[in-house]
Parts: sequence; C-alpha cells; structure tokens
Amino acid sequence: MDMTGSHRIPAPPWQVWSALNDPQVLRRSIPGCETLNRVSETGFTATITARVGPVKVRFTGRVRLSGVEPPHRYTLDGEGRGGAGFIRGTATFTLTPEPDTDSVPPGTVLGFTIHVRTGGLLARLGSRLINATAWAMAEAFFSRLVAEVAATNPRHRPAAPAARRPPPRTIDALLDTAALAVALLAVRVLK
Repeated sequence: MDMTGSHRIPAPPWQVWSALNDPQVLRRSIPGCETLNRVSETGFTATITARVGPVKVRFTGRVRLSGVEPPHRYTLDGEGRGGAGFIRGTATFTLTPEPDTDSVPPGTVLGFTIHVRTGGLLARLGSRLINATAWAMAEAFFSRLVAEVAATNPRHRPAAPAARRPPPRTIDALLDTAALAVALLAVRVLK
C-alpha cells in the first residue's frame, strides 16, 4: 500500500518539527497509540492498537529515523508485530514553509509519502479495507497534530478576555479616580 499527500499546519516549520519529534505530542496524536518511548536519538518503541474492519490489532514495534534534515525532512522506518500479523513501512515527511501574509498566518505544508507492507491476517483482510483504515488514521493524526501545535502557538490561540477593572465601590474610590483624571488633564494642558 502506498499513500501520498500533504496537510497544512498553521505554524512555522520549526514548531511543527518540534512537535513531530516530541514523543508525548506524537503519542497523543497517533490514533490508538498506547505507548511511545524514545530509546535513542533516532529510535522509538511503540505500542498501538487499531481496528481494521472486524479485527482489532495490537502492535508492538520499533521506529527509526533516517535522512534527518531539521526542520525540513526525515524518513521513518518501522516494523510492528502483533497477533494479527505484521506491518512494515517507510514514511518520508517534508516540511515546506508558507509565507506570512496579512490574511493568513505563516504555516507549514507537511508532505508525506508512505509505503506499507502487511503480512498474516492483515494481508488477508484486503487492500481496500487496509487503505481505508490507513487514510482514516492519517486524517485523525493530522487533526490531532494541528490541535497539539495550535495549543503551543500563541498566534493561533484564542485571545484571553481583557482584564477589567472592578467598578469603584465607595465614594472615596470615585473621588480618587476623579482626582487622577483631573491631574492627567492638567499635565496635558500645561505641556
């Protein structure tokens, strides 16, 4: 099975790169990911559970990074085994910056090319079912990744409501406010 596509993420490439290399962000973004641990500078172990049609599969495997060019590209090589068979694959990710304009904040186009082979019961389920599941998982991953990146990007967070000064409660507070206003007005007039 081969998959190729891209997804726009509303953040600069360095921020997307950081998210793609953070085990906690990836664990929360990958559908069905139970564990994801960095075991070396370029390696991870993972446990992922997924439903492929009528079969629920749980894989334990390793992922290795290669061709790392921060923050532009890298390749993942992985293999997982479970009771329903095995899965082996390679995924190449490229990050392309988009320019900052007045109407659209800077973004990154995350392109991907994925090649996957399956064996065992998974291979017998059929390519249509596996393809549909893979595309659904990819869409869920990108939606979650966008949410994770947006949560750390101040330009894309909803603005916090402005702090309001509580209304004065006593006549003394009203007089203090009026005295301050008169003093500021006097300073402006004297300039």
